Amino acid sequence: MEQDKHQSQVLQKILDLGPYMSLVTEAQLADYGESAAGGPFAKLRLSDPGELDVFRGKGRASKTKQGTRYYLMLLEIQDDDTIRPADGPTEKPQNDQTPEAEEPKKTSLAFILHKDNWFYSRRVWRALHDSKIYTQEMHKRWVLSLPCIYDPEFWELKLFTVSAMFNRSILLEHSPWLPQIAPGNQIVAHHTRGKENAGMGEKPWDYEIVPIDSLRHTALHNHITTGLMEFTHMIAWGLMAYRVKVVMKDHLKLDSLKWLTQEMFDEFKNRIGLDEHQ
Repeated sequence: MEQDKHQSQVLQKILDLGPYMSLVTEAQLADYGESAAGGPFAKLRLSDPGELDVFRGKGRASKTKQGTRYYLMLLEIQDDDTIRPADGPTEKPQNDQTPEAEEPKKTSLAFILHKDNWFYSRRVWRALHDSKIYTQEMHKRWVLSLPCIYDPEFWELKLFTVSAMFNRSILLEHSPWLPQIAPGNQIVAHHTRGKENAGMGEKPWDYEIVPIDSLRHTALHNHITTGLMEFTHMIAWGLMAYRVKVVMKDHLKLDSLKWLTQEMFDEFKNRIGLDEHQ
């Protein structure tokens, strides 16, 4: 409990730095090493090609030239989407003996599913609805039980990966009208739109909703921008992906998806009839 409180305080301080941040995202380690010409280096794989815009036109470091400088803070995300505590100092082996090399960690199935965006698949969502394991009506009831996305309490629920913990500051940047709107007393479901459901004839699913205060909801529709529309859609998808993980854990009676096996995964897919949804 004390660790969670400390972690929340740290993340809140980071959120306060939002206006100064060039980029906040989830990335994957692609490579690292050291060369005689350039020194130590690390390469990260970004989540979206658009995030490269932050670096376009910036100076690149070389043997004779200094590149654009950044402050970096890395928080490692575990397979169950929690933050991995930083390791303490490594103890020096006694008697100067070199410890045996550890076996490389096997990539978990949950990590592979997360990397492949399986939890964000509309095909999976449709199968969950049709199998009645987790219907759109069930999801809407859950979303309406949450605080408004503009309230700090919503982000304190930690429903996303660590990268999403910073998103309230970005949400506020897209909503300069917010201070003029007094909160009401009712949470409503705001249906979001993205490239997946942008067609004029397609109605957004109840899987693609976010909780918002009724008065702020009206203001949002009156001041909607492309950036705000895309960002609320991303939040909606993050909420649904979170619930897919919860439903899978509950169905398979797992405390964490890091224990997920291929046999369990196949059983879950059969239970929701995923192969019938192409």
